[in-house]
Amino acid sequence: MKKISKIEISPLKFIDIGARWGIQRPWNRFNFLKLDYLGFEPDVVECEKLNSKSENNPYINFLPYALSDGEHNELLHLTKESGRSSIYEPNLKFLNKFHDSSGFEVIKKIPIKTTTIQSVFDEKVIDPDFMKIDTQGAELKILKGCNKYLDKLIGL
Repeated sequence: MKKISKIEISPLKFIDIGARWGIQRPWNRFNFLKLDYLGFEPDVVECEKLNSKSENNPYINFLPYALSDGEHNELLHLTKESGRSSIYEPNLKFLNKFHDSSGFEVIKKIPIKTTTIQSVFDEKVIDPDFMKIDTQGAELKILKGCNKYLDKLIGL
């Protein structure tokens, strides 16, 4: 009887743009030998926390980059509920019509410099398979900075 050898499978490369709180469901259920995770979190303090939590896992990394359609100087509006932070200032006149709008209150504005996915991926030689973008309204600007990488994605 012929012995079947194991097939080596390269890890899937998952890009998480807006990675506050780290890797989320369903991606956190993957065995990290099968998933190479790179998160982008423009809040430098949060990014450092995420990297320190995952420092023993070489398959999980976070970069403190703000992504957009080019290199711009922006303000990151950190909100009371940190997951609602954005480069866009919340429209409180509109948001106050809804329940729990207080989480959108801006508590701090941090100057940041943006770059494109194209620039980062070219520099770091990253070829992603999947990408998640959760950036409170800046998704289209980020996608405009992807260029050739969108065509290669399995899932977005």
